[in-house]
Amino acid sequence: MEQQGLDPDERVCRTEDQIGSIIPKRICATRAAWYAKTKASQEGTAEIQRDALQTRAPGSGG
Repeated sequence: MEQQGLDPDERVCRTEDQIGSIIPKRICATRAAWYAKTKASQEGTAEIQRDALQTRAPGSGG
């Protein structure tokens, strides 16, 4: 994550839509925390996609 000129400990606030609400919520975290959250989300998505590709179709036998 280390990009020149960006402090990983700097606090960054973002506005995110909340499911079931029309009012967005302001969430603040460090750059490092945002990076970790994004990376974990990407890894989780990749894992789900890998699992879906390995799942056999119903009735395919075996």
